[in-house]
Amino acid sequence: MDGQPIDLNYFLTTDYVDAASAGSEIPGLIEFINENYQVFVEQKIRSKGALERARAKAYFDLKAGLWETRGYAGKFTESGAEKSVELEEEVIDALEQYAVFSGYVARLYNLMQTLQAKLGITRTVEATRRAMLDDADRPSEE
Repeated sequence: MDGQPIDLNYFLTTDYVDAASAGSEIPGLIEFINENYQVFVEQKIRSKGALERARAKAYFDLKAGLWETRGYAGKFTESGAEKSVELEEEVIDALEQYAVFSGYVARLYNLMQTLQAKLGITRTVEATRRAMLDDADRPSEE
C-alpha cells in the first residue's frame, strides 16, 4: 500500500497474547489503511464523474449523428440511446476504472473493520483473562 509492502496476513493471523501488543501495532495499521481508503474514495468519486461525463458525451455524440455512423437500427430514441451509450469505448473504459476504485474502497473498508474487530476481541479476551485471574487469586469465602 502506498508503495510500501505490508504483510497483512501477519496482522490478521497473529494471536496477540495481550492487548498492549495489539494496541501498539493495529491502530497504526488501521490509520495507514484509512489514509489509503480516503485516497481511493476520492479516486472513486472522480472516476464516477468521469463515467458520467463519458456517458453524457456518448449520448450527445450519438444524437448528433454517431447513431447512424455506427449503423444502429431504427431511429435514434431515448431508450435506444440509454443502451447504446454503454457500448461506447470511452464509457466502457470509465466504467472499468470506476469498478476498480469501487473494489479498492470496499476491500479497504472491510479490512479496517476486520482489524478493529480483532483489536476489540483481543481487548475483551485480555479483560476476561484478568478477571478470571483476579477471581482465582481471591480467597474463597467458605
